[in-house]
Amino acid sequence: MKNVALFALLVHSAVAYCAEPSVLIFQKTIRENNESRLESDIAAYFSEELSTNFKFQPIVWAMSDPVFRDYVYDGVIPAEPNPTDAQLFGTAQKIKAHYVVVISIMPKADLTGSTIQLFKPSGGKPIWQRNVNASVVVAGNTDREQVERSLARSWAIELKTGPFKNDMRGITTPIEPIGQGSTITPDPTPVPPVTDRTVIRAQAESYLKSGDSQQAIKYLYQQVDIYPTDPEVRAILVDMLINLGLTSEAEAECAQAISLFPASLSFRYLYASVLLDLGRAEDAANEINEYLARGGDPSAVSEIKGRSALARGDYAGAREAFLGQMAKQPTSTIQALLALTVAFEGDTSEARRLIDTLQVKDDAEFSTVYRRFIAAQTSPMKRIADDLREVLRLSRLQPGVSATVQTAQRAYKSASALSGVLDVLRVPAAYKESHAKRVLAHKLLAQATAQILQFARTGDPEVGDEATISLTEALTTLKEANEMYGSE
Repeated sequence: MKNVALFALLVHSAVAYCAEPSVLIFQKTIRENNESRLESDIAAYFSEELSTNFKFQPIVWAMSDPVFRDYVYDGVIPAEPNPTDAQLFGTAQKIKAHYVVVISIMPKADLTGSTIQLFKPSGGKPIWQRNVNASVVVAGNTDREQVERSLARSWAIELKTGPFKNDMRGITTPIEPIGQGSTITPDPTPVPPVTDRTVIRAQAESYLKSGDSQQAIKYLYQQVDIYPTDPEVRAILVDMLINLGLTSEAEAECAQAISLFPASLSFRYLYASVLLDLGRAEDAANEINEYLARGGDPSAVSEIKGRSALARGDYAGAREAFLGQMAKQPTSTIQALLALTVAFEGDTSEARRLIDTLQVKDDAEFSTVYRRFIAAQTSPMKRIADDLREVLRLSRLQPGVSATVQTAQRAYKSASALSGVLDVLRVPAAYKESHAKRVLAHKLLAQATAQILQFARTGDPEVGDEATISLTEALTTLKEANEMYGSE
């Protein structure tokens, strides 16, 4: 097959024994009525997704895969292109594979039926399975590669929140360099959906209202697989992922959307927003520069610029951007972000006023505001923690230095104000447990910064030791709060 060898060489190291846990992938074709031979690289595409996203060494059952080939040459496994179940699972146990993946495809004239099953190496019933029927006609032409890549990517994304959620690599998506803006190529012509897009959105929202967010996301992934070149269907999925706080999944979908629709300004804007939620302020700034270089509306990026400034610790710049946006188009999210910025500047009363006067229409909107508020803390809180560690280090060497004391004072004001705001912040029911832990963490941090400020002024070693312990306890508690928040 045309691409299998290339992908296998890129994905696998040419060694017979894997340093990482392995996944054995077998692709089989189910033929009916003497169907013609099908050229399919879906196993290679899925192998590529596994090796990119998860801490696994995928091995495709094909002689084009160098790891598989070495096993065959070493006599470890049989050179059988169509193994029986006994041979397949016996081989998996022999090479100590952690999982076996079986991809079954049924070729038709304009439709591919695909089933993927995940097994333990001992066999038995699959522990995870997906069945998909997807058109391979894209913009009037047969484009099996694009559809199969989309299927492989969708399967990998589902595995991130399913069986493989604890085995992710944490990959950083490459960002195009600023100023080398890319030649703008037209987006592919979308396939008109059979189902109206408003119906797709309504169906997903109905699952959500019934409390089945997993089914809502699954349904939207299926729609994207059916209409891989329809940007509006993909935008519905991205919106849903963002609103549910599935930031990593939203980042992956935005990156894929940009590769499919390089001229789309809306996806670039969403991508920058998601990157900020992930604490990647520099990457977000690069993406906004690309958005503007491609003709994006400068007035539309006030929120992104404000969040980017906040992430960098430029509170004055963030406040200016948010106030400008409030003057043009006030929203509850912008007001909450302005309150957060003012808190980091140390103005507790103004921050609390902004929080007290928030107006949201329903619980769903407030959940979105709350998630934005918490996400926006990531980078500035890391910066404050780093500053406090540095203050402790410098104060042990030379206490009373003006610049060091000023850094400690700023951190103390920020920590105290933020603690005061979290005390009065309305909390969605889903996040009450993590928020209680977060409130405790910030109270501990305010106490620790007061001790660190005293140590920076006096150099008293006992105060320094107490401050170090307090800071460690506060940051540990905050980490626990974030972990709870991520699992709620």
